[in-house]
Amino acid sequence: LLVATTSYITQMTIAVPLLWLVPLALYLLSFVIAFAGRGSGGLTSALVFAYSIAAYQYLTWTYASSSQQVLSFLGFFFFTALYCHAQLYMRRPAGSHSSYFYVVVSLGGMIGTFVVSLLAPIIFTSVWEFPIGLAIGALLSVGLFPVAKFIRDEYISTGKRIQIAGILFTVVVAGLYIWNHQNSEYLMTRNFYGVVKITDRDGERLM
Repeated sequence: LLVATTSYITQMTIAVPLLWLVPLALYLLSFVIAFAGRGSGGLTSALVFAYSIAAYQYLTWTYASSSQQVLSFLGFFFFTALYCHAQLYMRRPAGSHSSYFYVVVSLGGMIGTFVVSLLAPIIFTSVWEFPIGLAIGALLSVGLFPVAKFIRDEYISTGKRIQIAGILFTVVVAGLYIWNHQNSEYLMTRNFYGVVKITDRDGERLM
């Protein structure tokens, strides 16, 4: 998600020198907060879902909304990273296995970076990594939301049904977005510098 967010805001939104430092700083900050024992509660989960909705609203690129786009994307990234790192901290092993734990964490980061940096540009014609990460973050926030902590025992089953409905809703919205976006362009290709789209709109052909 770190690499996907960085690629999206620097290629698809605004090309600003050293902008990639901001996601990296937020990533490290989320690690510090999570490994201090914070960020695993329902508030963080709710913020992930709220920012995923905000980021989804700004996925359609325009010059006028570039600042709102960047803020919503970075907000989603920070709280998702915080939530995932907090879950990682909660599941940490005993101190005697800490070396193995950090090796596995590093390996996971390496695999994720490999997929986003090398495989995604070959597989996808657009920067789909971030929208996919957006959907996964929303699914995690809904699926792992601690319903039992906030709802009385007699209403837990209802809460679980709402949770399942939220998961299905997220999957449907993500699927519709990908389908509509993929079929709205006449031609779309991707290279090292970004994405080029050719589309017909109101009798004009735009690049």
